[in-house]
Amino acid sequence: QNCSSAVPAETAQLSGSKAKQLRYAIRCQFDFYFGDANYPKDNFLKSQADHDGWTSFRLISKFNRVRDLTTDLDFIRESLADSEIVEISESGEWVRRKAV
Repeated sequence: QNCSSAVPAETAQLSGSKAKQLRYAIRCQFDFYFGDANYPKDNFLKSQADHDGWTSFRLISKFNRVRDLTTDLDFIRESLADSEIVEISESGEWVRRKAV
């Protein structure tokens, strides 16, 4: 899976295909952070989670690779709706690995 296929842009100005590409890249990046290949060995990310596994959505959104894609928090939330790896809390302020 290639997460870097989307070109960063202002989300309000994106065409349908560019927005879809950007959503995919964002979801792919979050899926990587919380996926089996990274999360178990990412001590920093695990240290930021509470006892239920929730991590600050805003913190992850400030990671360089996410910020390089977009800083639009609502667009990021929408992008994660179809993720099979992560879930967003009802408040939209927390993210965690989905229970398997």
